[in-house]
Amino acid sequence: MARKAHKKAVIPTGEGVNRGIVAEFIIFLVFQGFDLYSCAGVFVESRDALGIYETLKLQNKTKKMSVLQNSSLKATPTSNMASKLCTSEGVLDAFATKKIAEHIDTYDTGLNIYTFFFSVACGIFILHFFYWVALLIMSSLEANFLQEYWHWTVKFKLYFALAASFLQDIPVSTVTMELYLLRRGNAGLTCWQCSLDSKCVNDEYIENILSKSTNAMSLLIVAITITTLWKGISGFFRWARDEHCDVFPLRALASIFAGFIYMTVILTPCMTILKYRYYTLPGITPGFVAAVIDRVFIIGALLWSVGILAVCCCPLLQLIKLAQ
Repeated sequence: MARKAHKKAVIPTGEGVNRGIVAEFIIFLVFQGFDLYSCAGVFVESRDALGIYETLKLQNKTKKMSVLQNSSLKATPTSNMASKLCTSEGVLDAFATKKIAEHIDTYDTGLNIYTFFFSVACGIFILHFFYWVALLIMSSLEANFLQEYWHWTVKFKLYFALAASFLQDIPVSTVTMELYLLRRGNAGLTCWQCSLDSKCVNDEYIENILSKSTNAMSLLIVAITITTLWKGISGFFRWARDEHCDVFPLRALASIFAGFIYMTVILTPCMTILKYRYYTLPGITPGFVAAVIDRVFIIGALLWSVGILAVCCCPLLQLIKLAQ
């Protein structure tokens, strides 16, 4: 009798929409909306930066001169190369006209790829939004809707969560890192921009140029971290539901642990780029964040290895079982 009373408390009775569903819908709007907003921020900032690079390349080509290819610069750097972040051996060769053009083309290609996955993210958000609206309407019209279709609702939520993670968060975060590292380092596009800007005379100025991309990237990583953590916690909490033994504290603790594991798995690809591409750039000095990423990366790589082995081996083991 106590169990039946508990069920009646969580299932709508036809007197309105279930408050738990409304709360989940609001959380979805806040977290997934924040995630999509951060993706849009990276897109706008990267597109504006590409416009600046294209304009500088055109001006440089029209004038048929490159400040960094002037032989006098090798002996006495001009004021716009006074920044310590953009001076090192080989930087003049890296700023050759042909190499810079290839660099900008690579950046343009990366932005096109990002635009595609950003469009996919918008599509997933729209579909997920209409799913939630339909769920709210049906649960308010039919008293036992959630009880009768509980397994279907859990499956659809899981499908949307996986789609948002593997078709949005992973590709968007990795491409963002690629766009970011193309600009960083003392041979990156930002230093090339600095070399053509008479106002770029110190590190503070170039850091101000880099701050926009850094803030956009940081906001995206924070948004992905929060949303994936919630997806892992809520997804495991639903999956671990048992009608015969519902121990809430145990489910809650296990769900939090699963959420952190899921978050680590989703962030591992972009951490790989940071570890092996970004922190190996000339002029980039690894710090405390790099040490944290290095340790978390080990856990993520282990989880990805286990997951790949499971995907490959489980079907084979199932075939062996059927053959027996």
